[in-house]
Amino acid sequence: MTINALPTATINGAKEICTGGSSTFTASGGTIYKWSTNETTASIVVTTAATYTVTVTDAKGCSATANETLKINASPVATISGAQEVCFGGSSVFTAAGTGTYKWNTTATTASITVSTAGPYTVTVTDATGCEAVEQER
Repeated sequence: MTINALPTATINGAKEICTGGSSTFTASGGTIYKWSTNETTASIVVTTAATYTVTVTDAKGCSATANETLKINASPVATISGAQEVCFGGSSVFTAAGTGTYKWNTTATTASITVSTAGPYTVTVTDATGCEAVEQER
C-alpha cells in the first residue's frame, strides 16, 4: 500500500479592499479546484466580505482545503467647503474634510488651500487603509 502526501492548499490575493473594489484570490497546490462559491477555476474575483474556501485535489486524488477572509474597508468621505464665488482680485479658502491625507489637483497636500483663479478644484482624501475619496468643488 502507498500513502500519498496531501497537497498543500494555499490562497493568494489582496485580503483587504476598499468599498467598490475587488480582489483576485488564486489557489495553488492541486490540479482540480472547487471554491465555496462553486467555481472550479484556480482564480476567482471576490467583491464581498466573506470567508472563501477552496478544496484542491492533486493528480493522485488527494485533497486539502484552505480558507481566506476578504475584508472591505469603507472608503472615506471627502467634502470641500469655502466660498464658491469671489469678486475679481479676491480669493477663497477651500477646506477639505475627511479623515486621512489630502492631495489637491494643485499638488497641495494640506487640508486647506487659498484659491484666486477659477477652478475646478479637486481633492483626494486617502485614509490609513489606502482607500480614497475624491471631491470636486462645484
